[in-house]
Amino acid sequence: MNAIRISASRSIKIRLMLLVLGVLPATLAGGILIPSYFAERSMRSLAEERLRSTGDGLAGSLVLFFALFVVAGTIWMVVSRTMRPIERLIAADATAEMQRLDAEAAQREFLGVFERLMKDRNGFIEFFNEAAGLVDGFATGASKDRAAVLRHVHTLKGNSAVFGVQSISEVCHKVETAVAEEGATVLDQGLKEIQEAWSRFTARVVPLIGTETSEIVEVAYQDLDAILNAVRRGESSARVLSLLERLTREPIEVRFRRSAEQARGLAMRLGRSNPIIDISPNGVRLPRHGWAPFWAAFVHLVRNCLDHGIESAAEREANGKSPSGTIELSAAEIAGHVVITIKDDGRGVDWEKVRANAARIGLPTASRDDLENALFEEGFTTRDEASATSGGGVGMRAVKDACESMGGTIDLDSELGQGTTVTVTIPFVATQGSVIATLRPATRESLHLRRSAWP
Repeated sequence: MNAIRISASRSIKIRLMLLVLGVLPATLAGGILIPSYFAERSMRSLAEERLRSTGDGLAGSLVLFFALFVVAGTIWMVVSRTMRPIERLIAADATAEMQRLDAEAAQREFLGVFERLMKDRNGFIEFFNEAAGLVDGFATGASKDRAAVLRHVHTLKGNSAVFGVQSISEVCHKVETAVAEEGATVLDQGLKEIQEAWSRFTARVVPLIGTETSEIVEVAYQDLDAILNAVRRGESSARVLSLLERLTREPIEVRFRRSAEQARGLAMRLGRSNPIIDISPNGVRLPRHGWAPFWAAFVHLVRNCLDHGIESAAEREANGKSPSGTIELSAAEIAGHVVITIKDDGRGVDWEKVRANAARIGLPTASRDDLENALFEEGFTTRDEASATSGGGVGMRAVKDACESMGGTIDLDSELGQGTTVTVTIPFVATQGSVIATLRPATRESLHLRRSAWP
């Protein structure tokens, strides 16, 4: 968008130059030079007559100065009158050009949303609902903690970018930049701008999304076979019920594949090689409700893998690595907990830089644990300057808060030059409810169950 706007600005400058080179000389010749010539002759004659009549050189000089001042004023008046409509024409042209570019950007965004809905309707609707909740919180002042509000702004920016909603991502980045440069006093005005941008976006996409709130549960054939076999073997009703309840949960593989798509999209925007993404869901299923804030924050870990971790292709080859980096996503159920791991083979954490930055802002640096904890502190970053993707010292803290709000923990392990592993451990809480089975034609070797709202 910026590049397009610069081109438009240059186009306007070229037009102005043509006007100056073409119209202005003609105007000066026809409208200024000729009148000024006669005006100058008249004033000169007047001045000479005055000098002859007075015989006073000083008085004559003053009269001549006055005459020249009148001539200069006349020229300025003619030039101003000539340029005024030209300036209005240029301003109107620039405004029309900006409106056209904004309309094109809105159209591209709308088409992107449509494509997202066709590919991953549930994922987009979840993003929409989560984002709407954040914006509502800005409007109601649900949080008085400025740091928490900025974390929510950062999360909204990241998720909006992932789902192609650039109008929201850009205004969030603008607010973050303004707060960083001018202080928290501009935050309230920035939140109003986010709310206004969200209202415009909502007005465009709600007719496309619709108001349908029912959900689809995807069932793999092997899961259906497990239930049928349990019934055939005459296993207890408690066992069969447990298998049925498992179907009401969402396969974590769906989340991992969505994260993989987000990583590839970000790599493209950053000009990086397409990363290799290994997924090991291990059959883990999670409750559909209550995990949305975690997945909204999880995107920060995905972004960090690419923006902080995986190097450029040239840098990787220079260090003896393959040009394309690797991201591993895995999950497991261990002792009543869900363990989610995201790992990259990038440059790893420069712990000495962490130590220096932590010491500069007064954080403990005596041990490795101190340094790891510093990475999750509000405002801490190893970047020299923030970008539209990361570097504001907000993302990791947002992930930590999301984990702790669910009673979980987050751990980080990294070696310089080898990569980084982040492990999230959260207690598993089973969702209770009933399932209304509505078998429909299978697609992609699966059946679908429509789930009723939980009581």
